[in-house]
Amino acid sequence: MINPDDIKAGYTLGHADAQILRVAVKELLALRKAFSEPFCFTDDAGIDLWHMNESFEVWPEIDGDISIPLFRKPVID
Repeated sequence: MINPDDIKAGYTLGHADAQILRVAVKELLALRKAFSEPFCFTDDAGIDLWHMNESFEVWPEIDGDISIPLFRKPVID
């Protein structure tokens, strides 16, 4: 795993280039973390309703043993 603070200016990489790369890496790591953690939870009934394109209930945190985590899908252009 790359540490954004380890990016240093060098022979072919200027200070501004290194700063741009550090910012980009930090943003990508933040997105990676956001997409790897569930953003809400539902239950089996919610999944069934989702498959039928119906509205369903979600919870911000685990609600018992039957909670199913839902994750964000990264947008890829």
